[in-house]
Amino acid sequence: MPQTGGFVFLRMYLRDINQVTQLLTKSLSINAKASRCEIKEENPTEFHKLFCHADSKDSIRHEDSTCFTTNCFQQCCDPNVSTVLLNNKFQKFKNTKISSGRHLTCLHGIRFLTISWIILGHTYYFANPQTVQNLRKALNFGKDFAFQAVINANLSVDTFSASVDCLIWRIYPLYLVVLLFTCLIYPIGYGPLWYDTISKFVEPCHKYWWRNLLFINNLYSSEENTCLLHTWYIAADFQLYLASLIVILPILRWPKFGLSMCGFFIISSSFLTAIVSYITQQKPIMLYSHPDPGEKEYYWLYIYFQAYAHTGPYCIGFLAGYLLATTPDLKFSRVKTLVAGWVAAFICSFSALYGVYEWNKGPDEPNYWIGLLYSSVNRSIWTLGVAWMIVCCATGQGGIVNHILSWDAFIPLSRLTYGAYLIHPLVQMSVYGNIRTLMPPDHFVAVWIFFGHLCTSFGIAFIMSMAF
Repeated sequence: MPQTGGFVFLRMYLRDINQVTQLLTKSLSINAKASRCEIKEENPTEFHKLFCHADSKDSIRHEDSTCFTTNCFQQCCDPNVSTVLLNNKFQKFKNTKISSGRHLTCLHGIRFLTISWIILGHTYYFANPQTVQNLRKALNFGKDFAFQAVINANLSVDTFSASVDCLIWRIYPLYLVVLLFTCLIYPIGYGPLWYDTISKFVEPCHKYWWRNLLFINNLYSSEENTCLLHTWYIAADFQLYLASLIVILPILRWPKFGLSMCGFFIISSSFLTAIVSYITQQKPIMLYSHPDPGEKEYYWLYIYFQAYAHTGPYCIGFLAGYLLATTPDLKFSRVKTLVAGWVAAFICSFSALYGVYEWNKGPDEPNYWIGLLYSSVNRSIWTLGVAWMIVCCATGQGGIVNHILSWDAFIPLSRLTYGAYLIHPLVQMSVYGNIRTLMPPDHFVAVWIFFGHLCTSFGIAFIMSMAF
């Protein structure tokens, strides 16, 4: 069949499918239709999209403005120079020696375990329901007590807020590369689910890429108008970094006043979250028993993506850092005090993580006022436990926890954390878009897929770190 004739036939076939589908679903009050007909064809790479529709012809005409002159190109592409540069980068990457002075070696383990937690949560979250057989079985996942750690994995970003500094400028080149690569992801695969799975990542980047460059993409919640949805955290973290100057500058001159402001922002964050939740009638968190996409995006827009909701954890991390900087020889003289602190930290973190179990297993609705209280303080309470762990580990009072988190193998892996965070959703969507068979709703299968996502994401992050 000629190429043009084939496309005409496909359009007619798609129209007929939609007509039959509408007749079958009319009595069920369901609006269903086929989005497109997928055929195996060449998917040309549109290189002009690398520039995000920017007109760069004028700048290319000026030879003096480009850095790729003949001599420069020869130097950059010299095999000897490239080998030396790669070897130096690799030596720095694998170096696990820590110079003298105070170093929070436990943060390396916290970073790696946190990004692993995030990837595990996204393994379930980004899964395409159309590829899961016996989907009703997945409804019982919310009744599994251990699975609450996956459902409530959104708390992991507050661990990042409290335990890492602002690395925006260090990862900005990689951020740009990921944005550009998103425009080239179409030719990587094909299949019945490929276009619908990938398009929600690619299409918004063609229109709204500039929001990511300005770090304001967290102000937009829906997948239709947000480029790389997961990068909301980078925007929120950058906004908090700028806002922290309000505390840092006074604390250098008037420490008590600066610390008071920090405490004020922690309380204000909880109050503001409670007020917004009350006005917008939000659920206490993205509950498993309420999988409505509309409620999810509503929660994203007003609470989860907004910097104010994470101000409390950010300030708690700031206070922990200030404590370690001003009292480097901090020691708890009484064992009872140390034990009480660990018990309190465990209770705080455990209650924040598993306190939603009764609500997630359903079908009972959470008490409105208790849910409002939880939504306003759960992130700060979780971060209090994390901050206590960091302070104890940094002062040599972390015991076996510090030994585990300070393992030398975590040091090079932690250097790839942000790269893995940027890349892993593209890896996951590529995998789910290429699926051609139904998968069982089984935790063993999900964990197997998770390790594939984890290794692939860190592998690509390593390659990118060597290149940039």
